[in-house]
Amino acid sequence: MVSRAWAFPTSAPTRSCARSTVYATGAPPAPPAPAQEHFTYLPFVARDYPPGPPLYRLYADLADLAWLAQEPYRDETIPATFCTTDRRWDVDVRYRGDVSRLMPKKCWKAFFAGSDLFENQEELNLNADYPDQTLLRSYLAYDFLARAGVPTPRAGFARLNINDVYYGLFSQVEQIDERFLYRQGIDLHGNLYKPYYGNLSANDWSYAYHYPKKTNRQSGIEDIVAFIELINDTPDAQFPSAIASVLDVNGWLDWYAANVLIGNFEMLEKNYYLYHDLSVERWMILPWDVDISLGHNTKLPAGGAPYANLLDEEISWDNPIDSGTQESKKSDGKWNVLIDRMMGVPEFRWFHCRRLEELMAGAFSPAEMFPRIGAAFAHVRAAAEADPNRWRPAGFQFSDGPDELKTYIVNRIQFLDGEMPGFCPDLEVPLTVNEFLADNPPPPIGGKGASPTRPAKPTPGSRFTTAVPRSPGTWAGCT
Repeated sequence: MVSRAWAFPTSAPTRSCARSTVYATGAPPAPPAPAQEHFTYLPFVARDYPPGPPLYRLYADLADLAWLAQEPYRDETIPATFCTTDRRWDVDVRYRGDVSRLMPKKCWKAFFAGSDLFENQEELNLNADYPDQTLLRSYLAYDFLARAGVPTPRAGFARLNINDVYYGLFSQVEQIDERFLYRQGIDLHGNLYKPYYGNLSANDWSYAYHYPKKTNRQSGIEDIVAFIELINDTPDAQFPSAIASVLDVNGWLDWYAANVLIGNFEMLEKNYYLYHDLSVERWMILPWDVDISLGHNTKLPAGGAPYANLLDEEISWDNPIDSGTQESKKSDGKWNVLIDRMMGVPEFRWFHCRRLEELMAGAFSPAEMFPRIGAAFAHVRAAAEADPNRWRPAGFQFSDGPDELKTYIVNRIQFLDGEMPGFCPDLEVPLTVNEFLADNPPPPIGGKGASPTRPAKPTPGSRFTTAVPRSPGTWAGCT
């Protein structure tokens, strides 16, 4: 990290968390935070009902903030002071994300000294979730992924003040690093990669660019090259056994089914990590950045701001059951080689369908999702409605968010129910896959000792006010 020399203006307490407004002569505020009333919900906050997200305060020189804003894609950091209610840290901060760096409300990453961690983390990710007018999608998607059995970073909400001006509500997401691996009970000495526009296609001249290494950087990248070449070059007849010998297939199927349910098309070439657990010589996949989901998709660019194609005002629930294959590409034509090959194997496709059914009847069901939507909405409402920098589409009120998300869940389940007969192979328990996974056994359905049979599909009539796939349905209990 590169840090620039700085000092607080003399009118502010140096290196202090005392609440005061910081000014810098001749330096415009950056990033901007329009003046607005912050006390609309003060009675609720005073009673701490419902309990609100924690408040973080960040203090930095306005000239340094302006320097960051001049070139949003800088990865150099500026020095700052980070405060919670009871203590302070000297940190380095910068923007984070890809196209999100160009959006009006920035995402932030703060770096803490290894000897003075924040919540046992060296890096704090505060995501603006600007494309999500509900500000709930990231939290709900991460929560669902975790309940689906996917190793998932912890996520929550936080309010952020910058130089004592309220900047907005953020999702706080745990960094995927060695500490995350340790918390998950995964051997932490392996190789962690974060794909950057890498769809696992063979391209021997650009592996290092598309698959930057995040741990053990002093060693080579031969392992991920070999993994990608196996995916691309193994003949169809040998592919199931070959991939099962190097990939946590069950974990991958959990990850893929969960992403299909939340409609996450951003997991094709970025927004995921690959981890090579050297202790068992097995690859695993980990989720990342899930805000464009639960009914939102990227659109084809059509002019306007460089991020305009990410601002999806309509919800859609008809992303394909095999999203990411060559047959079911993203709107911009992108697809993922591993997804395509996995869904080309009837036995893996059968397991994918079975996992979808389990999740639709369990973790993704309205009975599980709706209370979580309501609780998250109540938790953040005051902070979100006061957020001066959130995206506010014309005609949308923040109170509309829960029903929007519930409508997606209802119709997503219905849509996938309609897709299954034409997509899912009619197989008995696929013994060939069990043989492939002899050293990687799938967990039994229904708990220890349960027989591997499909759960009964939920009855559409109990979930929908309409039984016509692809037509809008509304949860019967919503108004």
